Amino acid sequence: MIAIHTQNRSGIRFSRTLLEKIKKTIRTAVEAEYPNHTFELNIFFCDDETIRSYNREYRGVDRATDVLSFPMFDFGTPELPALLGDIVLSVPRAQAQAEEYGHSFEREMCFLAAHAALHLIGYDHENEDERAQMETRQREVLSALGIETFTARKQIREDSAIGLLWSLGMAIGIIFIYLTPGYAPNLMSFLFGN
Repeated sequence: MIAIHTQNRSGIRFSRTLLEKIKKTIRTAVEAEYPNHTFELNIFFCDDETIRSYNREYRGVDRATDVLSFPMFDFGTPELPALLGDIVLSVPRAQAQAEEYGHSFEREMCFLAAHAALHLIGYDHENEDERAQMETRQREVLSALGIETFTARKQIREDSAIGLLWSLGMAIGIIFIYLTPGYAPNLMSFLFGN
């Protein structure tokens, strides 16, 4: 069981339904790995300036970020209720990222909640193996709740990269053909018709 306490100082209102979905996302992430523990955690919804000050104070990074996690629990005592940690989440940053990535605000808030909850229970992304493991767990948590895990923005980037590579390949091929002796006098005649 996880008791989740929230405080919204972001200046942005969002529905109780979304808040309950965020809580369910956190519970799903944590209880899958620690089903016999009783936890409490706090979520502080804030603005970019507030999260920037936390990021500067606790991580030495002077810029806003989307979410911070502050783990506080030693997992050796499952029978005792304990404070799992605190999550600080920038609501304006979540809105901007949802728009940037081409998915819903709800999806972004739940993704950030899953990400933060996984940090609270020991996941990290300091190297590629850790990143892959954490990303897999994030997708599993979101999928278990019926929340989309694919973003339109990612597909657009992939399609754009493929299109760019195809265009470059065609350009190189055309240049090669027209520079081949006997096929065309030279590149200048191809480009300028002389």
